[in-house]
Amino acid sequence: MVQGGRMSAVPIIGLTGGVASGKSTVADTLEELGCFVSDSDVIAHEVLLEPEVVRVLVDRWGQEILSEDGSPSRSKIGRLVFSDSKQRQWLEERLHPRINSRRRSAIDAILDSSEVPACVIDAPLLFEAGIDEECSTVIFVETPIDRRREWALRDRGWSEADFDRRERAQLDVEEKKRRSNLTITNLGSLEELRTRTCEAFHSIIG
Repeated sequence: MVQGGRMSAVPIIGLTGGVASGKSTVADTLEELGCFVSDSDVIAHEVLLEPEVVRVLVDRWGQEILSEDGSPSRSKIGRLVFSDSKQRQWLEERLHPRINSRRRSAIDAILDSSEVPACVIDAPLLFEAGIDEECSTVIFVETPIDRRREWALRDRGWSEADFDRRERAQLDVEEKKRRSNLTITNLGSLEELRTRTCEAFHSIIG
């Protein structure tokens, strides 16, 4: 597997699924199994705080894009980009190279200094951003849309319109599933999801 321009014997597992499908639980379980997990949402939040990025966002959208503490408001940005594909493309073109650089550096550092059974990339736009090309295996977390919508409204405080906008902004879930190597079905309890994740993990590392 090529990672950061070099071959890696350690599996690089991509993690994808629909919005609010339970990917975080799968990622947490893989981390408990000793994997290094790179969370693209966390990295994106860090990138948004970089002074150069803040300046670019303010130049584009004005001071009103900032929160009271002076940092970019993720909720305001979300409302802008999930209702306008051109705004979303503009933002992704500026954030993705920085996110990719941070992720690759972190994984390279782990591969240099630690013995881990696998590295995991948890990325909502795994296929859309071409991150799957860095992965030896991709796991798709399959969850019915009605459950995903229910969880998003309950746990994230979104409206149904918020959920639908984010769902439309991503690759169709059936296409994600088709392009993945393994599917973990999330239909039962958290414990069942963790069990299926463990089974998938052991099938990957042998």
